[in-house]
Amino acid sequence: MAPDAHRGSGPSGPGQGGRIGVGAGGEPLIHPEAHLIAAELVARRKFVYFCTNALLMRKKMHNFSPSPYFAWAVHLDGLRERHDASVDHAGTFDEAVGAIREAQRRGFRVTTNTTFFNTDAPPDRPRGDRLPER
Repeated sequence: MAPDAHRGSGPSGPGQGGRIGVGAGGEPLIHPEAHLIAAELVARRKFVYFCTNALLMRKKMHNFSPSPYFAWAVHLDGLRERHDASVDHAGTFDEAVGAIREAQRRGFRVTTNTTFFNTDAPPDRPRGDRLPER
């Protein structure tokens, strides 16, 4: 998708001028112009929820600007052990949490799309194994 390919379309259909843009599907940070697409939507005062697994977020974050119209939406599959097992790669939970903290430090809004299972750790686990708080 080119940065101007979204013009005239939105969640309410082509030409309807929807107010929300979602960068989702696979890992949108791989797209070489993802930041330009997001910036164009934000400039048009569209709300952008940029879905990511956060593995490239710290590397690419400098291309984005904090805005009330922009939020990172980080996908996590539970807490540390569950998430790392789900993606079959140790350390991905810690990388995602580090990226969330860095984004917050830089003034970005961040949401998570987190799956919790009935077998996940109770909230009295050590602070380092939980999601970051503001």
